[in-house]
Amino acid sequence: MSATGMRVSASPRDANVLLIVGGLSEKMGEVATVLYAQMPRPRTILMLGGKTPSSFPDADVSAGLSQKALADAVGRLKRALAEGAFATSAEDFDASVLHVKIEYVCPMHPEVVEDEPGSCPKCGMDLVAREAGEQTPEGGHDHEHRHDHEQQCQDHDHDDSNEHQQEHAHENAATEYTCPMHPEIVRDEPGSCP
Repeated sequence: MSATGMRVSASPRDANVLLIVGGLSEKMGEVATVLYAQMPRPRTILMLGGKTPSSFPDADVSAGLSQKALADAVGRLKRALAEGAFATSAEDFDASVLHVKIEYVCPMHPEVVEDEPGSCPKCGMDLVAREAGEQTPEGGHDHEHRHDHEQQCQDHDHDDSNEHQQEHAHENAATEYTCPMHPEIVRDEPGSCP
């Protein structure tokens, strides 16, 4: 590359040529698509010895996989960049990998995931928006156990005997109570979220 006058850039924001050598897997194609979208205009794609991934526009210059082909391609790229630098309007570039997919999940039942807002069919709570693939915060999955325990504590005839207090203290020492809507709220005893 250095023999042709090209240099490697540390960031796509400082580059105007995306050099693709050989074929790319689908996942690598997605990564390269994101890099290409971050490049300032004018930007070009130089494809050596392969096909342009489907998520890209056509390569500005394609060449074989050799030093001579690379040197010839860089000459053509310089002309393409010179023409693009003074273009009246830059072409838009869009690809599905650049869009964030939003899904809706129940904070109490993380297995309930929908494509549109609504209510949980199990508990009736409003579904909460999150990016697809994002994990639900810890705390929501254990709601039923905590609710049952909380109810038992409220319904229990509070016996002041030492045996009951020790049993209750031992049970609370091993259990933390977290609000499923506000996971930063953690208590040693059952109760309501403030």
